[in-house]
Amino acid sequence: AYFGAYNVTNAVTLNAGALYVGSGGASGPISLNGGGFIRATGNYRTVSGPIRGSGGVAFDGGDSSAGITITSSLNDFTGDVSISGAYGDVARIILGANEVIPDTAFVNITGGYLRADSACIETISGLNGDASATLFSPNASGWTVRIGYTNASSAFAGSMGAYWETGWRGINIVKIGTGTFTMSGANIFHVGTTTVSGGRVVLNDTTAFVSPIAIGAGAELVANSTQAFPTRWGYTKTIAINGTLIKTGSGWFDFNGAGVVVTGSGRILVQEGVFSMDSSSVNWSAFTGDVAVSNGAVLNLRNNNVTFDALDGEGIVGNDYAANTLTIGSGNGWGSFSGSIKGANAGGADDGSN
Repeated sequence: AYFGAYNVTNAVTLNAGALYVGSGGASGPISLNGGGFIRATGNYRTVSGPIRGSGGVAFDGGDSSAGITITSSLNDFTGDVSISGAYGDVARIILGANEVIPDTAFVNITGGYLRADSACIETISGLNGDASATLFSPNASGWTVRIGYTNASSAFAGSMGAYWETGWRGINIVKIGTGTFTMSGANIFHVGTTTVSGGRVVLNDTTAFVSPIAIGAGAELVANSTQAFPTRWGYTKTIAINGTLIKTGSGWFDFNGAGVVVTGSGRILVQEGVFSMDSSSVNWSAFTGDVAVSNGAVLNLRNNNVTFDALDGEGIVGNDYAANTLTIGSGNGWGSFSGSIKGANAGGADDGSN
């Protein structure tokens, strides 16, 4: 069905196929009967009526400037949202208000983007996207997506930021529920904030990840790195650890530079590879949590003074660069460590284990 320039105020039932929204928009209720496509005939047509019924809804590109703004907080369809390119075009979806996607829905993006122009909040069960997917906002403060409503898991490999006029714009991620949200690859240019309130967030070699992180009590963030020393993954923002930060993978993960301020009373688990500092200016003074280094793993201080409470494990605490101070007991706790603590080496690129 094609609506053209008319504002469609009557109820529409979509059994299958495509519903084309023209410049007049669609303010009447749209009922899904098993799903279907909603397409725009031009730039950011508005669907303000509630979308209801069984099945999911797919938004896809059908025009080189196609895009749809959805504005109803009464949307209560029972399926998922798919955003995908069609005919070589990119699907563009704008969230025009708070909570316009049902909380139980997954958002799946391939060849498109999801955008909000205001500082709105959106809760969803999961976010899936390939390298062509983008989330962003032209608003300097970004918008917030809460992921994990049904305790489900999902995975994203696209971009979470874009350059808009005078600077980079991002979104704020809040992980809720008990499931896992995984972000993978160098496309994850994420400039908003990341709050892990529940479950687990996994970062797989997200070397362009520049988001300040807060890990809540009982929650986990996993930094999985396969990066060798010459291309090591350096994290440069603040991190509040009141849950657990876990280093996995055979490669290097660094705290790098004066922008890194480590706070909290949680726990750092170095399970595999090398977790290191990469300058003398990382600030550990407000961290009162514990550190555990597993057998075969390395905590490499690399010329940085480091402070924490208990030290546990059977791994290696080393320093391959220059003199520094390791202070243990910042929270008056106790631990059991049967590994090795080794002084400075001259190698620079050593992992600190020699």
